Parts: sequence; C-alpha cells; structure tokens
Amino acid sequence: MFDRESIKPLVKDDTQDNRIKTLLSLKKIPKTISDMLHSIRKSRNEAVHAGFDCLEKSKTLLQMTHTITVWFIQIYGSLDFEPSEFVMPPDERGRSDYHKLLEENKKILAELEKMQVTLSAHKHRRIDATQRRKNADRANRNLRLSEREARYLIDEQLRKVGWEADSVNLRYSRGTRPEKDRNIAIAEWPTDLVVCKWGYVDYAFFSGLKLVGVVEVNASCSDIVASLYNQCREYSMGIKDEHMDYVIDTWDGYKVPFLFATNGKLCAEQSETKSGVWFRDARDATNAPKSLQGWMNPQGCLIC
Repeated sequence: MFDRESIKPLVKDDTQDNRIKTLLSLKKIPKTISDMLHSIRKSRNEAVHAGFDCLEKSKTLLQMTHTITVWFIQIYGSLDFEPSEFVMPPDERGRSDYHKLLEENKKILAELEKMQVTLSAHKHRRIDATQRRKNADRANRNLRLSEREARYLIDEQLRKVGWEADSVNLRYSRGTRPEKDRNIAIAEWPTDLVVCKWGYVDYAFFSGLKLVGVVEVNASCSDIVASLYNQCREYSMGIKDEHMDYVIDTWDGYKVPFLFATNGKLCAEQSETKSGVWFRDARDATNAPKSLQGWMNPQGCLIC
C-alpha cells in the first residue's frame, strides 16, 4: 500500500506497527482493517517469541487474512473481481501419508511462484486517485466480518479497557463463572431466550459476582440499535432462575441494567446505526440508546 499510494518509506522505526498506524492516520485504511492487521501482527510476534499456539485463534486469523485480501483487491485490483466465500482448509493432522502431503505442498508453492511472477508485472500499475477513492468507499461499505472475526476484535477491545475477555476460552460452556474481584466478559452465557442463538448471549459482563451487562454481537447486523430493543432486551429479561444470585435488581422486567450491541466495527464507517458500539441503560424506560466511542470499562458499569 505504501508503494501503491506513493507514501514515502518510514525513515525511523520502520516497523509493521508504525506502517499500520501511518496508513490509518492518512486514512488509507479504516479502523476495522487496522485492528485486524494489528491482531495478525501481534499473534505473529507471540508465535515467534512466546510460542503462541491456539488452533481456534489461528483459524480466526486465517479468515481475517482472507477478509483483508478481498478488501485490498477491491481497491487496487480488477473492477470485475468477484470474491469467493472463505472456506476453512481441511484438517490434515490425521493424515499418515506425510510424503504425499509434502509433494502436494510443493505443487502449491510452485503455483504461488507463478502467481507472484504475474503479479509483479502489475506492481507499478497506478489507479487514478479518484477511482481509488471510489473503490475504497465501495470496499469499506462491502466489508463484512464473520461473527468469529468480530468476537476476536471485540475481545481485544474489551481487554484494552480492563475486562478479562477471551471468547474462545472464557466461555460458560468451558466452566467460566463469575468470581470476586474479577471483571470478566463471559462468552455464550445461557438465558431463557428461545428465539435466537438458542438463548446464549454473546457476552455477559460481570463485575465480581454482579451481572452488569449483556452484549449482542451480530456481524451482519443492518441496524444495531434495533438489537438493543430486540435481542438485548430479551436476554436481559430472560436471565435463568438459577442465575438470579448474580442479578443486582430488576427494572420493569429487565434483570441486567446495561445493554450493548455491536457488529465489531468501532467507528461509524458506514452509517450511524450500522456500526460502532451502541448502549442503553435499561434502568429507566425513558433512556434512549446512544453510540459510544468505545467500550465502557468495568468502573463505568458499577452501580450501587
């Protein structure tokens, strides 16, 4: 992108981190793409320096790579490009014919080398700046995250403001429960809601042993605000009897005070109600939904 946009190379601290920050500051990439690139960068560093090894997270990062590639080609590639759906590669760990697998990989590498030769011929092709902006606007509008990708980004966003969040490991089904002196975003908390996702709320916020918030994540959501009045409302009212010890109070049927809904995109990149983090304080029926600049931290969710 530095090459295609004729951006001068960084003289000092020429790192992937600073390259991504530069592209974001110059508005060459949206915040969502920036977050995805940083996720891949950080995990790569963890893999090299700290032995990071998690199959589920790696699958998510692989899908992110596909999403970023599609976005990139829609801006700098052919106008008639039609992206294919992401398909997770088959699990080859159980194969016994190791040498055959190596031969298959050699053929794939040979094909990649041919593709690189073809791509190098287009390296210096420049798209008119006006057309590039149009392509970028279209690519940003068409940017769609899977729920797997959205949760990965949200985990990181929540950790930055003080929540313990890991939707792969900190799940109800894996035995995660509220604990004193811990602020945990527990994934897939079960409720009595029967019309959506089998009753599992994407995240339940716990400040110690107090249930303070529920989060609906819908990566394909066309109206996030509507989720506050639909899924989030039902989740809050559908807290199971066996979990009532975590409920602070009730407010006109609501058993959880704070409702959050998002599609994983922090910034309003499309329209006001189709991106961002939306919030409603359900303790008063007159409280209207509002858009947040980011996630509320655990201290902001404390109530008497």
